Amino acid sequence: MSAYLAIETSSNLPAVALSVDGVVVFNSSIRSDPVGDTDIGALVAEALSTGKVDARELTAVGVNTGPGGLGAVRSGVAFANALTYALRIPVKGFNFFEIAGRELAGQTHSAILSVIPAAGENVYLGLYRAGAVELARFGEPGAIASAFNCAKEVWAAGRLRKAAIGWLSECVVHDSGVEAPDPATILSLIEEIPAESLGTWTQAEPLTETSAFFHVKT
Repeated sequence: MSAYLAIETSSNLPAVALSVDGVVVFNSSIRSDPVGDTDIGALVAEALSTGKVDARELTAVGVNTGPGGLGAVRSGVAFANALTYALRIPVKGFNFFEIAGRELAGQTHSAILSVIPAAGENVYLGLYRAGAVELARFGEPGAIASAFNCAKEVWAAGRLRKAAIGWLSECVVHDSGVEAPDPATILSLIEEIPAESLGTWTQAEPLTETSAFFHVKT
């Protein structure tokens, strides 16, 4: 049996999904009556109970490493690290840009731009195209938006997706409606990794404004 757990951390309301043998058996993000539960441990316990899976049967855990609400991302990643360390199973981190990009890729052939608020007047911007994150930046919108005019048409995700219309004057920006990724997309990403390639436990790291990921010049 394969059993994968996904933890979505990028907003103040976390979400959890669980798949067993490739079938999603629990997804807290699609409840018709959201309970507003911010306790990741309680959500994971509910997922395991619903799927009739013992924690020791988990194959691996996937987690959104951000960017997003800094406290929410850090606590979610820390939970994923602690759980997988205790179980001696792999944890795989995926960033917001690749999760949202993957989620929307089946709906459009255009690039996917994720726009996420940061401290002060700063933002995180990430461009996903052709199956990969092509560009990611942190900073004041006016200072970094020009780097993204390489995409003439984009679908925007994230909490500041509508604001991107004003920043990217040379682009046609469509609102995807996606504010936070679906944890089931994280399941899809981790399930694509061959079991023999999952490796042993290695700590996942949250993305912050100081992460080199945002400062590599391309």
